Amino acid sequence: MDAIATDIPDTLKLVDHPTARNAAVATRELPIGTVVLTEPVLTSVLFSYQTGRRCDYCNRSDQAEPELRIRKCTGCEVQGYCGELCQKRHWDSGHKLICRVLFRFMMSDACAALPHDQEVDCRVLSQLVAEIALQRPESAASIDIFESLLPSPHGLEVPPIVPMRRVDHNLLSRVPTLYQRFPNNNHVVQNHLRGIGVAILPLTSRLLNHSCSPNAVLRYILSASEKPRAEVVTIREISEGEEVSIPYLDPAISYPERQNRLKDTYGFDCSCKLCTVQSSMDIHPVDATQVLPLVDLLDPMLCQLAFGEGITIDFQLPEEQLCVRLPEDLQPLMDDSILSVLTERFRLAFRERFFEAAMTVGKTIFAIYLCIYPPYYPQIGVHVLDMAQVAWEKYLNEKIRENLDIVSIYLAIARRILDVYGREGDSGGPLDEANALLGTIQSEEQK
Repeated sequence: MDAIATDIPDTLKLVDHPTARNAAVATRELPIGTVVLTEPVLTSVLFSYQTGRRCDYCNRSDQAEPELRIRKCTGCEVQGYCGELCQKRHWDSGHKLICRVLFRFMMSDACAALPHDQEVDCRVLSQLVAEIALQRPESAASIDIFESLLPSPHGLEVPPIVPMRRVDHNLLSRVPTLYQRFPNNNHVVQNHLRGIGVAILPLTSRLLNHSCSPNAVLRYILSASEKPRAEVVTIREISEGEEVSIPYLDPAISYPERQNRLKDTYGFDCSCKLCTVQSSMDIHPVDATQVLPLVDLLDPMLCQLAFGEGITIDFQLPEEQLCVRLPEDLQPLMDDSILSVLTERFRLAFRERFFEAAMTVGKTIFAIYLCIYPPYYPQIGVHVLDMAQVAWEKYLNEKIRENLDIVSIYLAIARRILDVYGREGDSGGPLDEANALLGTIQSEEQK
């Protein structure tokens, strides 16, 4: 704890925990939407499919911000930057040690043979070793915290790293130890709730434990000429002394699969509220051919639980995940195969312009999300925004005035949730889309 004493924000303090290393609890009452922790990434890499589309330093996209122009590094011809300052800062933070050999290494048989996740780990590990080798004062504290993190509960085969200059034998001998901290501590960088890369966030990893019923979530801020910055934002009010927790994986994953992943990757069994409730449920995998008949049978009861008499402009989100009071008859809907089928059907109906079908399926997904996720979880807001956009297209197609009211209702709910999560990523995120749609609706109403 001493290694991070000066880095803990005044919103949090570490206390003893009966099973985890520690718990970070609130030092005061934290309103919903409070940023309790801010941390620039120690180092990060983009997923391969984002290469050339985003800056390898600030991670902004030229698609979101057309004025940007991503230019390849002339040294390695692999990584790209949106400007000279990003290129210089990435160079100074480690790229200088791997630039000249990166292309040859990426094309090597050793690298080509790596599975996707290990190929990403290889690049993150190489960046981290380069960052440590440079001994930059601004990174020293984060590196110390990273090395203090608990290792994986399993032995790991270390991927190769990019050969680099000016790295002594002592540092190279520490590479296996560094890599042991990757699986249970590294984070997926998200832009508008879609993964774009992997980052090392030592302080966030050290302070915050997991819950499938979290009271906070991570968001990433992508700014010009800066490393991506992670922020932990509360999604409900937190009392003084209450633990602040985030999800390490998606709570919508089925209970058995969540437990297996948490045990395998992090070495613990989760006993949060959602897991405790779902552990007593008799949930069986549902064959894909049986999903729609099952949903048709149970949907009226589900919507009554989630929405009462209906979804109106005054609709109030529940205070907690509805799973905690889910009737036994509805428990089969908690298998994640249900959501997989429904979300694909929702996308297909929207794409094919079957708007009424999309609205019906979307409402069912909304109800299931309220069962699984905390009420202000950002994925709920994004889905309800999608429903508002479907309703808008339906209005444009039919020009029935009452349909405009439906757009306004779903948009109001979406904005309420997304306002808590706030702006994140680069330009044009869900909150910007919601506000743009609001302006369009207001213009239409004035006609």
